[in-house]
Amino acid sequence: MLDDCDNPISNTTGVNVTFNIFYNDTYPPAAFRTCTDVHYMSDGYYYCIWDSNSFDNGTYSVRMNATNVTLHNNGTFMEYGSFGLGLPPNTPRSFLPGT
Repeated sequence: MLDDCDNPISNTTGVNVTFNIFYNDTYPPAAFRTCTDVHYMSDGYYYCIWDSNSFDNGTYSVRMNATNVTLHNNGTFMEYGSFGLGLPPNTPRSFLPGT
């Protein structure tokens, strides 16, 4: 998370960060999961620990909400198609000789 001058906003400023997880890029969804186990790493980076064992296979989008950002506007950022569960990995194309 960066301020208006692209400087990292540290966790010592009392920033409240939450992550909302949406199934299959549906927004606004009928229901979403809020990840509340948010941790500050450093240099404005936050992460959330989320147990995906009880969720359906498919793609998921993540929205990050930041509030109580001192001297800055509160912010929201949405990343569509952030990750997939139970999806086959991308594989490179293979070409047969002579094709």
